[in-house]
Amino acid sequence: MSFLEDIVDPPAEEADPAAQYFFDENIYVALVALEYIMNPSIVLNANFATLGASGLTPITEADGDGAEFSDEWDVFGAANATYSITPTAYPTGLIASGSPSTVKSASPYYIAMTVATVTGTPFYLYQRQANTVRKYQKDFFTFGIIVNNKQTNSIKIRMEMFNYYDTGSDLIADNTIYLQPGLNKITSLVKTQGLTGLTLGAGDYTEFRLAFIDLVNGTADLEIHQIKCEFGKISTLLEQ
Repeated sequence: MSFLEDIVDPPAEEADPAAQYFFDENIYVALVALEYIMNPSIVLNANFATLGASGLTPITEADGDGAEFSDEWDVFGAANATYSITPTAYPTGLIASGSPSTVKSASPYYIAMTVATVTGTPFYLYQRQANTVRKYQKDFFTFGIIVNNKQTNSIKIRMEMFNYYDTGSDLIADNTIYLQPGLNKITSLVKTQGLTGLTLGAGDYTEFRLAFIDLVNGTADLEIHQIKCEFGKISTLLEQ
């Protein structure tokens, strides 16, 4: 194997075709190696490895808005939907095809979420980080989500960043994502605005959201394995 700096070392100006081919091959090897780069996630507990205060107990609309279903992760929409959100241990023993355990993850848990009815919006899962709008201003952010849609119809969701400036606010959202039946590995890109001309208070915060836009027949049956967000325009592997 080689160091990256050695692989991308260019050939001499008057290199023969064999040297040029060797250089091109090394560039290919270097680009493939980028597949394993892991940029840090600015979203905490992106793979739900740490349980919340309720442990493995399901969270429902009866728990109200802001109920924590996993450490750092809450739900909003108690008045708009009937749901159950349950941190669930990955199966052990003989693993069947399609089992949640076939999804690559260092976490002991994933999120099993069922929705029985939806009567309105907004309805979303979110993580709030206090005093961060200055840190996250005027930059690109990429979400990398892994969700298994266990139903036979597609579901419309959207990844969002909500900035609260105390007291103004700004919602930045990417295009609608269609979760197809089966396992979905999808990225979503947003860009935040700068703070020039805005009034900023002491209670500002940023929310990272997975918003439900349209559920077929108002129902859903999902396995949520990852909600990562990182700086930049490309989603990378989750750093464990």
